[in-house]
Amino acid sequence: MKFVDNIMKNKKLLSNNPLLFGTAIISFLNILGFIQIGKMNIVLLYIIIAIILSVYTKNMVVVLGAPLLIVNLVSYMGYNIEGMEERNEGEEGDEEGDEEGDDLDANLKELNKKMGELSDLASGISEEEEVMEEVMEEGDDEEEDENEDEETMEEEI
Repeated sequence: MKFVDNIMKNKKLLSNNPLLFGTAIISFLNILGFIQIGKMNIVLLYIIIAIILSVYTKNMVVVLGAPLLIVNLVSYMGYNIEGMEERNEGEEGDEEGDEEGDDLDANLKELNKKMGELSDLASGISEEEEVMEEVMEEGDDEEEDENEDEETMEEEI
């Protein structure tokens, strides 16, 4: 509390123009960053907090700086909550997760079945190609035999 009281007593710190410009630039860049990653709810929270603070104080360092700190803390806490992989058994929404898991398993089985059919089809095509190559080779051998027969006939004449 002494820190806050010292800041409030020292009006020079909160009315410092370079601090105001720095806070404004950092706030602007931070809002652009949240817009770029699609966190519009965080941007809306920043705007709401800034409007509420502007009603109570006319100091723009406070109006821009306090929402900046609050929004970044909320955003950081949101990322930690989203990163949780396991749920407790008592939480709501477990049934929905199970249904999604069942749907994923069904889709995976269907995909595996189709992949098996495709591999069977591909192996059938490769077998047909091998048979065609053998037939072509036999045809080439017969043509060579016919050419040899024609040559021998021409030599006899």
